This record gives sequence, structure tokens and C-alpha cells, in this order.
Amino acid sequence: MTRRTRAAWRVSAAVPLLAVAASLAASRADAGAAEATNDATAVVSLSLREAVARALESNESLRAAAAAVEAARAGADETRAGRLPSLGLSGRYARNFLLPSFFINMDGQFTKLEIGADNDFQGQAAATWNLWTAGRQSAAEAAARAATAAAAGGEAAAADLVRLGAREAYCGALLAASQVAIAEHSLRQSQETVRVTEAAFAEGTASRFDCLRAGVELSNRQPQLHAARNDLALALALLSRRCGLPPDVSLALTDSLAAVAAPAALDSLQALARVSSPRLKALAHAEAARRATVSLERAARGPVVQLSSAYAVEGQWSDGVTPPSENIAKSANVALGVQWPLFDGFRTRARTARAAADLRSAEAARQQAERDLDLAVREAWLTLANARARLEGRREAVALAQEAYRLAGVRLASGVATRLEALDAETALTVARAQLAAALYDCNVAQARLEFAIGGGAADSEGDSR
Repeated sequence: MTRRTRAAWRVSAAVPLLAVAASLAASRADAGAAEATNDATAVVSLSLREAVARALESNESLRAAAAAVEAARAGADETRAGRLPSLGLSGRYARNFLLPSFFINMDGQFTKLEIGADNDFQGQAAATWNLWTAGRQSAAEAAARAATAAAAGGEAAAADLVRLGAREAYCGALLAASQVAIAEHSLRQSQETVRVTEAAFAEGTASRFDCLRAGVELSNRQPQLHAARNDLALALALLSRRCGLPPDVSLALTDSLAAVAAPAALDSLQALARVSSPRLKALAHAEAARRATVSLERAARGPVVQLSSAYAVEGQWSDGVTPPSENIAKSANVALGVQWPLFDGFRTRARTARAAADLRSAEAARQQAERDLDLAVREAWLTLANARARLEGRREAVALAQEAYRLAGVRLASGVATRLEALDAETALTVARAQLAAALYDCNVAQARLEFAIGGGAADSEGDSR
């Protein structure tokens, strides 16, 4: 090989590397501009517990669930009002410009008589009290209480879902940040490999193929880093949305992905879920409300005993502002009444049948939820066990990849290995680190989903353990 040919090879090998270096410089300039923009934005430090707390405070669905609970409580208060008497006042004043009149025939002569006076006032105070409703009132109150408890269970279930969403978003942001760190480290390694390979090529100890292979590896690492940064930006935006923060806020995550403890025995977790799951509680209360509704519809066949009273005042006068005492009439009464629907065209029977069908549907829904809950806890428990097993394997893989990368460098320096082997070892180490980060993410998300399946806000207890 002539000196001119070798120089030409060196130039051709350096061209793609120079292009990569120029692209990398542009990328760094863009990153610097982005960092300058972020400096002007306030940084919010956020731990996992704080993220969950912010999500619970700002979630719209949770606020809607809380409003549903308030509405159910108001409905229960309205139902309890049926046990109290109702009082009412009514009044009426009329000014008669033309008094009503009638005619009397007296021996063939019609005489016109006017009725009333120019001013007419009527006032009344009335009270009614249902003394006995054949079980209607008790059944209505039981249904209202059960509906309120079901709404509260729905709110608790919504809170568990919000906690899960916040934890998944936080862990996703941590994973994305780890992927960015791994990609940046890999890019720096590739840049160093390119530098060393170029120097070796200049000394004649590396081939043009080695330079091209190092340049290709560096070119491949750049878009990976770009994609990782975009994924991080998207993950942080999702976390901000979950926490009710502005989308352009700069977040500083204070927790990190860490290994999780082994879960308790499956049988004990399934038993715990049956008593703590808010969704199961809500369905049980909904079933109780349906059962009370059946009793309410059946009670419609019975009589209602009602006590009522009234006090009325009436006055008529033509002169003056107020009527004279002799033109005022008063009355008062107390009555005990009974209403008994003997036949309503089978309407009560139809309503009772519909309520019974609704009750059977609620029972089936609760039974299905119980079986689905056992399966959900089992699936989440096995998923967590698998994730922990994968984590152990990924840790071992990283340790082996680090040792292989170290040995590849030693062998390359001793001249017994090729640069391609060193690049392969570097790639294997990058992949192992990325898989380890993913395994840590899988463990944390699997634990969050197991606690979500169990229910009852169990996810809050892990907020400080990260």
C-alpha cells in the first residue's frame, strides 16, 4: 500500500466521523438552548409520596366521586326528613273592585244581593305527620344509607386508581431518566471509541473497517439518545398531568427505582383484598340498597296513617286598613287519616318484581367481582414474583457484561482481541444496563398494581420506602 493510498483511506474514514461530530455539536447546542429555557422555569422537587398527594388533591374524577358522595348524603338527609312533621303557612289577600252578587226571586221580584266586602284576607297554618307508613320510611332510609356507603366505596376505589396512576407515571419518569443516563453514557463511550480508533488508524494499528464500524456505532447512539430524551419529556409531562401541575413545569424527581420486598403469601393477600377492596365494598352496599328497595316496593301495599292539623283565619271588610274584630273568623282542626291502596292496577307488584330483578343483578355483580378480585390479586402477585426473578437475572447480567467489557479492553490493549469484539462488549453492557432499569421499573409497577388489586389505599404505605 502506498503512502498516498493510505492517506486517502484515512480521509475517507474520517469523513463520516467528522459528520457525526458536527451533528453531535448541533445536538449539544440545542440541548444548551433547552437548558437555558428550563433555567427560567421554576423547578419543582417531587417525591413519590408528594406525587401521590398532589394527584389525590387535583384529580377531576376524584372530585366528581366526592361530589357523588355529598349528593348521596343529601339524599339520605332528605329521606330521613320523612320521619318529621311538615309545617306550612299560606295566605291570600284580594281586593274586590266588583263584589260578586246573585239574585233572589221574591214574589216575582228579583232582588240583587252582593257577597263579601271590598277586602278579603285568608291565612292558614297546617301540619301533617306520618305516624305509620307500613315500613316505607324504614326501607327508604336503609336504601339511602346503603347508597351513601356505595358512593363512598366508589370514591375510595377512584382514589386507589388515582394512586396507581401517579405511581406508574412516577416510575415511568424514573425509567425514562435512567434510559437517558444510559444513552448519554453509551454515547460518551462511543465518542471515546471513535477517538481511540482514529488515533490508532493514524498510527497504522487500526483498519479502515474499524473506523467505519466505530463511526456507525456512534451514529446509531445519537438517535437513541434523542429518542430517550423525548421519552423522558413525555413521561414528565404525563407525571405533571397526573399531579395537576402545568405541563411546562420542570420536575426534579427525588426518589429512585429500587428493589422491592417479596410479597406476603398469596392466600393472605387474597383474604385481605376481600375485606379491604373498596370496589367490593361498594358493590356490597349497592346490593344492600337494592334489597332495601325491594322492601320499600313491598311496603307500598300497606296503609299510611297520617295526623294532620290546621288553623285558619279569614277576614272581610270594606273600610279601613285592617278588619274589625267582628269581621274576623277563625277555625282550627285536628284529623287522623288513613290511606290504603287496595288496588293500583298491579303497579306495586310490577315495581316489586323489577326491584327483585335488580337485586339479583346486584348479587351476581358482587359475586363476579369477588372471583375477579381473587384472580386479579393472583395475577398481580405472580407478576411481581416474575419481575423480582427477572431483576436478579438482570443484575447478574450487568455484572457479567461489565466484566466482559473490562476484559475486552484488556485483550484489545494486549493485541489478542479485535476492536469489533470491544464494540460488541460495549453494546452488550449498554443493553444489560437498559434491561436492568426496565426490570426495576417492572418490579415497582408490579408492586403498585398488587397493592391496587388489594385496595384500601395500601399504596400510600410504600411512599417513603423508595
